[in-house]
Amino acid sequence: MTSETLWYANRATGAVCLALFTLVVLLGIAVRLRIRLPGLPRFGTVSLHRTLSLSATAFLALHIGVAVTDGYVNIGALDVLVPFVSDYQPLWLGLGTDTGIDWMTWLTVCCAAAVLAALGIRVAHSARAARRTPAALLRTAEGARP
Repeated sequence: MTSETLWYANRATGAVCLALFTLVVLLGIAVRLRIRLPGLPRFGTVSLHRTLSLSATAFLALHIGVAVTDGYVNIGALDVLVPFVSDYQPLWLGLGTDTGIDWMTWLTVCCAAAVLAALGIRVAHSARAARRTPAALLRTAEGARP
């Protein structure tokens, strides 16, 4: 493979990983909140989450393999296994982002915003459930008294 082909393959697999892992997180939160996707039964959402998780993991392995093979940056085994220890731009390499390309920056921002919004919904849902639970337990306990 030429170095240009490896460069494009590295960026492409990284972008696919970012999109797939974002979908995995969003589906995981949807499964936890028992949200049904239109046209899918609840077990379909779980199955889709599992399938996308496996696909994302496969693309991550491919992305790491291409990044190590690409000679532009020397990425060793330690850099692959331990984030943020690389000699070459440790923060950005550890995050896996490519900030030199506008569309990739926008994809990263959109994915991060989607995950943060879903996380906010998940935390709010948990907080509401925690406030409801003690009151329901108290009512149940008072109703059980003679």
